[in-house]
Amino acid sequence: MVDVVDPERFPFMYLTLEQDWTKDQVTRIFDLMDEVLKSLSTPKKIGAIEFERRVKSIVPDSSYETVKSILLTFGDEHKYMDVYEHLRKDGLNIPEPRDT
Repeated sequence: MVDVVDPERFPFMYLTLEQDWTKDQVTRIFDLMDEVLKSLSTPKKIGAIEFERRVKSIVPDSSYETVKSILLTFGDEHKYMDVYEHLRKDGLNIPEPRDT
């Protein structure tokens, strides 16, 4: 299946297939992204360390690079940009978002 997905057009989908994540894991990652987004309007924002910990609880064999890849693929798709920017400023080593 990974061979039929264009990584340039659908980077997150490609990542999920490449990593062989389950539907439940993908759903939980989206739920986490939504939760972080909602937290941005509260005093108790979910930060980079908590985000990384939560990703590792969803995908146990993940690494810091996996966490970065998730955010980079969403950034490439221009999704969850507020989350991307917040976590970048909070310490995740990801570049400033690209304009396109």
